[in-house]
This record gives sequence, C-alpha cells and structure tokens, in this order.
Amino acid sequence: MDANLAAFNVLASYQTNRDYRSVFTKGGEGAQLYSRAYTSATIETIDVNGAVTTFATLQAPVPDSESSVVWNEAGTELVALSPGGTVRRWQADGTALPSVTLTGWGTLTGEEAYGANSHLVVISGYYLTITTGNVLSAWSKDGTRVKSATLTGALTGQYPNFTFSHANKKLWFGDWNGTTSIWRSFDVGL
Repeated sequence: MDANLAAFNVLASYQTNRDYRSVFTKGGEGAQLYSRAYTSATIETIDVNGAVTTFATLQAPVPDSESSVVWNEAGTELVALSPGGTVRRWQADGTALPSVTLTGWGTLTGEEAYGANSHLVVISGYYLTITTGNVLSAWSKDGTRVKSATLTGALTGQYPNFTFSHANKKLWFGDWNGTTSIWRSFDVGL
C-alpha cells in the first residue's frame, strides 16, 4: 500500500527546533510521542500542544549520533541499533542494560551502509533491520538472524532507511522523490 501524504489532513504541526532521528510511540501504538534528536542521549516527550519535556537521559553506552531509538513491545526498554550490528538497550529511566550483538551482521550487502546501520524496529519479539538493498532481516532477542526477505519497492528515495518504522503491525518507509512524499507500508505477517 502506498499512502500519498496529500490524501491526509494535517491535524497539527509543531516547530521544536530539533533534528530528530526518531519520533515514536510505545509498541507502535498509543498517543504519547517520544523523540530522540541527532547526537542526543536525551529521550523527550512531545505533548498534544507540541511542548517538549525531558523523559529520560540514556546512560553510556549512548546511541550513535544517527541512531533512532524505539521502545520494545512491552514498553519497558528503549532500544537502538549502532553501527557494527550492536543493539543498545536501556531501562525506561535510562539505565543501561546489556547490549546484544547481531550475529552475522554485515554479511548482507548494505547492512553497514549509512542509515541502514542505525535504524531498527522491534515487533513481534524480533529486532528488524533493513539493508539499502531492501533486504529485511528478523533477529531473535539473543541476536541470531532468524530470517531474511526482500521487500520489493521499500527503499526507492533519498535516505528512506531513516524513516523505517512500524505502526498497526505494518512496517513503514517514507519516500521523497524531490517533489512528492509517499509512505509505503508492508504487512510482513508479524
């Protein structure tokens, strides 16, 4: 399914003066927005009026400057992918938890490429990553690659890896071709 952004009504817009790497909810659902800006170790909330408040500060090891941060499905851990295939984890208060190394990371072309090496989704008990060649991988919580599949047409614009996200049990990628914004969604059976 492709969703052209022009077909939707804008509910509200806010200027927070941040260069975001992730804006997310708990488990891809819910109304509360959380965010992480470029190079920041701070997780913030954004309320319905656009006000930004500090939620937690992530302890070392902090995420890579480009890494998106997301909640695990239970909403108990914050999670980020760092270059080299390391999944960083923190408790909700920012206390560091043991990291997980993705075994076999980097063996697929485009896994360590800019954008692909710093964004993941957590859904249905898996860490999901995508290469610049549209290969989606599912990793178990212990870092074992469970399955890979190619998503035809997932990444076609400029830096779509940066929009890799999930909502309503679907994976989403934003695409910008220079004139039009399109969101692509994929139901991958998770």
